[in-house]
Amino acid sequence: MTDAEVQPWVGKWIRATLADGRVLAGKLEQHGSHYTVMTPAPDKRESDTTEKVPSAAQIATIENAPEFGR
Repeated sequence: MTDAEVQPWVGKWIRATLADGRVLAGKLEQHGSHYTVMTPAPDKRESDTTEKVPSAAQIATIENAPEFGR
């Protein structure tokens, strides 16, 4: 994908399939030239997980996933 295709999803709860086949689900955020997907911990006593995605080109697909929102 391109930055222009990913940009409308920033700040939303998404499910993204990466070019390497991994699937990330959580809130998409942009930090300069890279993106992160923050996945909330299933238990409030645990820490959330954040996965860095170096560029939009590494994202194959994005879909809406509001069920991950808090």
